[in-house]
Amino acid sequence: MKPKLSVLFLAMVLPAMVFSQSSRINSALATTDEELFMKHIYTHSVLLRTMQAALEKKADISDEEAKKLVEEKLKELNNPALNQIYAQAKPEDVARIGLLLYLVMGGLNNLSGNYEASLTFGGGFGLFLMYTLGNFILMPELYYMWQGFGAKDGNYNEKVVFNQLALSLTMLYVIRMQAINLVLGLSPQFYYSLGGKYKVDDEPDEDVEFDGEYGANRMQTYLGITAGIMLQNAMMIRVIYGLGLSKMFKNQDTKTYFWGLVLTMPLWSLGGGQ
Repeated sequence: MKPKLSVLFLAMVLPAMVFSQSSRINSALATTDEELFMKHIYTHSVLLRTMQAALEKKADISDEEAKKLVEEKLKELNNPALNQIYAQAKPEDVARIGLLLYLVMGGLNNLSGNYEASLTFGGGFGLFLMYTLGNFILMPELYYMWQGFGAKDGNYNEKVVFNQLALSLTMLYVIRMQAINLVLGLSPQFYYSLGGKYKVDDEPDEDVEFDGEYGANRMQTYLGITAGIMLQNAMMIRVIYGLGLSKMFKNQDTKTYFWGLVLTMPLWSLGGGQ
């Protein structure tokens, strides 16, 4: 009697078991290799799950909220490689320190008599601090300047050379493009003369006098108008025109100007890597 009951039980249960296993096999066959691969990657990838969670958030968040969200996720992942990539891809709001080089040609306006101005070569070097905020750059520059100005009347030539300490408050607007960025802006400049030399033809040089009513003005101010290009590493090449706002000598109406080429090269980022 017992063998008959066993056979009857197997006859009832076996079809159900076969049907269940068949359903599982069909389901597994319906899943493509790509889906299985993505499920495996999703299971083991913290970064992929983080990205999906970020995409599920509302799309109308502000730039500041998006930036904060990215920084929080980077902090959670604690991955130095990702932090470095983010720092290189997102240079905004980063203060940078670097070197700058000025190459200039100086000229004179409002000369008296029959004098004609002659462009004279000069240059300078120093440091800058660049802070980027969106499409705007604020860049104070501190540098040493060697600047010359010349004039001639027939065969009679005069030349004045100043050794100066300069401060420029450069303000730029960035027009972003794919390979390079364009920059344009203003650069108020303040020059303090540490000393100077005065030369007439082949005669020995004389020291420039700054005292008295006939002396030279130690303080010179310029309004610089500048434009140029900025590379992806924030290095810039700019052309600048500096319009002198101050008299060169106290008893004359002569004013100075210059055309220049400015090279700026960032070296360090404050609060981050280079």
